[in-house]
Amino acid sequence: MHLPKLTAGAGADVFHSVGPSVQLALLPQENSIFGIVTETYDLLRCSDVGESKWIRGAVTLSVRHCLVVRRGKTIRDVKRVLSHEQVRHGLLPMCFLPIRLRVL
Repeated sequence: MHLPKLTAGAGADVFHSVGPSVQLALLPQENSIFGIVTETYDLLRCSDVGESKWIRGAVTLSVRHCLVVRRGKTIRDVKRVLSHEQVRHGLLPMCFLPIRLRVL
């Protein structure tokens, strides 16, 4: 079965978009840095679950983070990095440990 890919903002947006035009949605249950995603568990307690929305299964997705730099730059040229808080507190220090970076 081929389904078109749609993107939505927060977990609640994804959850509430499920209906006649959006038949499946994927919500985060946990992540490797901060643990469970409380918003998802709160949504799964809604009265819609079991009446108009059902849990169909679980999947494990591998996440690969990439450092994007300007053309012609090398990793040694990078002095400062802007990132999402999950990367900033968990993965970035582990991935680029040998290099001194100022992470914002």
